[in-house]
Amino acid sequence: MKRISNAELEVMKIIWKEKAVKSKKIIEQVKDFNWNDNTVRTLINRLI
Repeated sequence: MKRISNAELEVMKIIWKEKAVKSKKIIEQVKDFNWNDNTVRTLINRLI
């Protein structure tokens, strides 16, 4: 079974909580992690 990374899990927690959420909102909510916007978008694409 394929597992997701801890970073991907953090993104999924936001998606599960918000249901329908845009990448901009996810980026805002993970700013404490100091991730680049492109990093967050990459995580989202990997999850898709």
